[in-house]
Amino acid sequence: MMISVVVCTFNRCAMLKRMLDIFFAQDFGAHGESYELIVVNNASTDATDPICQSFAHHGTFRSITENT
Repeated sequence: MMISVVVCTFNRCAMLKRMLDIFFAQDFGAHGESYELIVVNNASTDATDPICQSFAHHGTFRSITENT
């Protein structure tokens, strides 16, 4: 079973960083589920994009930036 977690954010980089750290510290594989985390950046003007880029090495992570 694939679990998709979608997080929308706007100028909450500190909270986003904390959430991502906690999310990726979880052991989801223990129950055999696969997951993906999608962050939708709603045209933030803070450090949201660089934070998302720093988590790009996780194969289960994607970020989408809306520019409007």
